[in-house]
Amino acid sequence: MSPDGQQWIACRPGFFLAVRVLSRLFRRLFLERLTTAYQAGRLQFFADQVALAEPAVFKAHLGALRKVECRVDGDVAVPIPRRPGRADFPHPVLHERDSLAAA
Repeated sequence: MSPDGQQWIACRPGFFLAVRVLSRLFRRLFLERLTTAYQAGRLQFFADQVALAEPAVFKAHLGALRKVECRVDGDVAVPIPRRPGRADFPHPVLHERDSLAAA
């Protein structure tokens, strides 16, 4: 839609939403729901993450996460940068299982 909401603006074939826009929307919605779950007391923290139970620490950690770019691809959202040495699979665990079964 045009900015004034009066007219449809066609996009190039095979393109619906800009990946960067979709990625930022996903990140914002994910962090909003994470914050809601935290405020409702539905999150538990263990081991190295115990300090996140403190509101100030949790808020600071979320601040850092707001700067992390995500790559949204179909139904998969993964953080960027990817781990070195890994193939660019959306579901690396499934691919590892497949390769173990073939060995």
